[in-house]
Amino acid sequence: MLQVFADPTRQAEFPFIRQALPWMGDDALPPLLGGARADQLQVQAESIRALGHYRSQASTNVMMRSYLS
Repeated sequence: MLQVFADPTRQAEFPFIRQALPWMGDDALPPLLGGARADQLQVQAESIRALGHYRSQASTNVMMRSYLS
């Protein structure tokens, strides 16, 4: 998932990944939390956007940290 977010030529696939998140469940949460701290801005942005599908304390903390920075 993060490899797709890192590849600007695959932007057309981003919506499909976000749509699949409910089926991935909490298994997708750790990679997205890591992606939110990635060096690449695109990976950070897409990971944070995808984290919006989760209602966990960890995802909320990462999104708020990004929003407040």
